[in-house]
Amino acid sequence: MEVERQRTPQRTREPRLLYCNNEIARHNRSMFIERHIQPHVARLLGQFPAVAILGPRQVGKTTLALALAEELGEQALYLDLELPSDRAKLSEPELYLK
Repeated sequence: MEVERQRTPQRTREPRLLYCNNEIARHNRSMFIERHIQPHVARLLGQFPAVAILGPRQVGKTTLALALAEELGEQALYLDLELPSDRAKLSEPELYLK
C-alpha cells in the first residue's frame, strides 16, 4: 500500500519594513567619524538636485545623510524611503519637490 505524503505549504515571509529611529541616528551623529566619502557626496549635492545613499545595513548611511543635511541647512531635504510617509511624498515628485 502506497502512502500519500501531504506536502506542507511553504510559508512565504512577509517583507519587514525597518524604520529608522532618528533619535538614535542623531545620537550617533554626536559620535560621528567623518567618512572619506562625505566631501565627495557634498560635491555631488552641489552638482545634482538629488543624491541617493545606498549600502548595506548599519554602515552609517543615515548618520552621513543627517550630517550632510545639518551642514547644508535649509537647502537639504532628507527622506527615509523605508518610511511609508516619506515614500508617499514622492508619489507626485514634481509637486513635492517644487
